[in-house]
Amino acid sequence: MVVAALVAAVMTALTSLATTAGNAIATNIGNDVYAKGKDEAKRLCDAIKARFSKEEDGAITAQALQAYVGGNAKYESLVKTELESLINADPIFAETLTQFVQSGPLQSLIVGMEAVARDIEMTNTSGIGTQKIQGGDKSQIERVQMHISDGNT
Repeated sequence: MVVAALVAAVMTALTSLATTAGNAIATNIGNDVYAKGKDEAKRLCDAIKARFSKEEDGAITAQALQAYVGGNAKYESLVKTELESLINADPIFAETLTQFVQSGPLQSLIVGMEAVARDIEMTNTSGIGTQKIQGGDKSQIERVQMHISDGNT
């Protein structure tokens, strides 16, 4: 995912934490979906806060993040700038954020060092998602098929 798109998706998710539950949701299903979304956004926020805390100015950026999530929009620029910087500098952090904001399920095949993966087929019938293969040093990956379809084919 491109850095700008990832930052935009993360900021959108964080913004959802700042909105209040004052808007009534009509059904129990709606309430469940809303609660799950808020829970996911909270876990995203916690992951970002933990990463911010590792930086030299971590206390300041973590406080700015908390203020932004609390509804203080004046901290948006600082949070966004720090996110962009860390995403560019830390591919593991970028991957963590991508997993939070991606659409659909993630299917991955991770092959360790000097391991063999052969004759594997992975299918996702939700119509959206991400599939990836990661091979370790001296690993062999052969005849792997990955499919995403809408379930009608």
